[in-house]
Amino acid sequence: MMTDWSADVGTRNYRIPQGTDARNVWDLLACVLCFLMIASSLLGYLWIRSHIVSLGYSLQQSKQLEEALVRVQNSLIAEEETLKSPERIDFMARNDLAMEPLGPYQRVVLRFHEIGVDPPGGTILANIGRTDIQLRKPAAHNSNN
Repeated sequence: MMTDWSADVGTRNYRIPQGTDARNVWDLLACVLCFLMIASSLLGYLWIRSHIVSLGYSLQQSKQLEEALVRVQNSLIAEEETLKSPERIDFMARNDLAMEPLGPYQRVVLRFHEIGVDPPGGTILANIGRTDIQLRKPAAHNSNN
């Protein structure tokens, strides 16, 4: 048989007050604010640290890309120097393209003064910004006569 010892005994709570003490609320608020400040500073530290690590990785990747581009640039400079050497151009023109040097009868000499046109050179290049540049046409080629 079981006996219920708490029957007929009223609930009594002498030590805990029924009202809320303002001092306890301010203490709880101060503790929560301290916890939030510590948590936010730790989260800020973690965010900054992760940002620094990602910047380090991107910096390393940029350095590797720069080194690769410098290697490509150096190889292209060397290739350009070999391709534009006159001996190589002459060799390829003679052997691969079966070309020969020009004879005196194959040369075309442009004589601008005979047709009355200024030769391309300093005067035209100096006046490129002007809009009134016109080529002089000789009187023999004029159809108004």
